[in-house]
Amino acid sequence: MKYVYALLFLILLSSCGNNLSRSEAEDLINKHNKFTVLGQKPRTNSQAKYNGTQQGYWQKNGTITQKGKTYFYNKNYNNITLKRPGKAVVTTIDGIADAGNNSKTKEVQFSWEYANIDEVVKRFIIKGGTGKAFLRKFDDGWRVNNISFSYKNESFPLTAANKANIKNDIEIEKQRQIEEQKRREAALAKRKAEEEKRNLLIAASKKVNKTLGTFNGIHGFTGRKLKEKITLTDVHIYRNLPGTENNLNIWLGAITQRPTAHRFNQTAMGWNGFAIKVNNKNIKFKEQNEATRFYNMLNTAIDNWNKKYPELKKI
Repeated sequence: MKYVYALLFLILLSSCGNNLSRSEAEDLINKHNKFTVLGQKPRTNSQAKYNGTQQGYWQKNGTITQKGKTYFYNKNYNNITLKRPGKAVVTTIDGIADAGNNSKTKEVQFSWEYANIDEVVKRFIIKGGTGKAFLRKFDDGWRVNNISFSYKNESFPLTAANKANIKNDIEIEKQRQIEEQKRREAALAKRKAEEEKRNLLIAASKKVNKTLGTFNGIHGFTGRKLKEKITLTDVHIYRNLPGTENNLNIWLGAITQRPTAHRFNQTAMGWNGFAIKVNNKNIKFKEQNEATRFYNMLNTAIDNWNKKYPELKKI
């Protein structure tokens, strides 16, 4: 009979050795790395996107404002990264049971909340949630083998002081948006006025005041048609040959680089000539003296135009 009592004692002793207390389970879960990092990037509540924008802590696209940078690093769809991380703590152990038929592995269900959280941050995050952990008994004690979490769509209760601060933040943000709108409208009006002034200036810079000279230019492959005149005014170069590549109407304000002069050979027809290149257009002359006269007067015209319209000059 004494052997039966001894056996029962050993069984009872073994069973007691596999017990896991609620306080021990709570302590082990709170110390687990996966649990502690919860407080660094808490889950936002359902109204965070709107409320944070309304109170001036981030923009509609989630970008943190200068004001928000006091508390937050960045925000994504469900989480927000804190400048001063809080932590997650177990509030209650809701139940402990053997995992299957193994008394050395326990399933622990628990509830948890965020802690050490700034009052401003509490406006935008959930309060906490529930979780499940599996703990295994080793020779040196219990260890957390696996842990998982779920979130409750429940926000922190706000104090009267926090509610008053929210009201104040909303009013400050409204005034900031009003001032920002005024600045945008003023900047737009300024751009429109500058654009209108520039358009008037461009129109004036295209108005011919005097003709500076006419020049015998070449057009046609043979180089024989010399009677078509090139006209240089104080604002443009002009030759009316519509429908041909020799038609000219170049506004001095459109010239983006200094004209260049060069000789060319028309070998197929056996004649030589001189060209003044304006932008990508070659204006051709049969006589060098005529080309030189045009080149010099054109450069003088460009210089005078630039002095008169410095706001529009390109070269």
